[in-house]
This record gives sequence, C-alpha cells and structure tokens, in this order.
Amino acid sequence: MATRSLITVKTVDKNLGDVYETVYCHWDGYPDHMLGKLKAYYNNFDKVKDLMVEGDRSTIEPDAKLYNQPSTQVVGLHTLVKTAWDCNAEWVYLYNTDMGKWQYFEPKDPSKVDILYGG
Repeated sequence: MATRSLITVKTVDKNLGDVYETVYCHWDGYPDHMLGKLKAYYNNFDKVKDLMVEGDRSTIEPDAKLYNQPSTQVVGLHTLVKTAWDCNAEWVYLYNTDMGKWQYFEPKDPSKVDILYGG
C-alpha cells in the first residue's frame, strides 16, 4: 500500500500571502524514508525548485517515474491541508526557505497543522 505525500515549498506573495507550490509523491512517503532522501537530494532552494519543475512523481528518488503533472500552487496553509486530504496524502513535507531545512506534518489532524516537526 502506498504512503502518499506532498512535497512543498512556501513563498510569500505581497498580494496573496503564503503561497505553497507542491508536488504529489505516491510511494514511501513516511518520514523515516522521506527526510533522509529530501536532505540528501534536495538540500537547497534551487534543488527544491527543480523538483517542483519535474512535477508529480512516483517516489522521491531522482530517477523516479514522473507523472507528467505540473506542480500545484495553493494559497494558505489550510488550503494546502485540503489539497493533502484531496489526494489522500498522509504526510506533507515543507521546505522552510528561511531556515533552509525540511519540516513535516500530518494533515489528518488540522489542529496540529501549525506544529511542524524536525528539520
């Protein structure tokens, strides 16, 4: 069974506020797997943007099968959570551009959406 996830980078638009660009990842989205891979392969903003350009994918590995679906942009954290729900993502990974680190959360509990773990 797949552990679906979203991989996301946040930017700030002066008119819209927080904008989240996100791609869907179908397999192996659990933190024990994803955090190490994200840190190894996508450890700076330029690499994360390259990941966004590639779009939705089967796995996080660089040679993953790509689904030919572009990244999605949503405005606001709660819209990001709804997007995760809509695609049955169990985890959301967020590249924090201010810290240059990865953070993650489970969208199944919206009361904890503001609590981001790890880095």
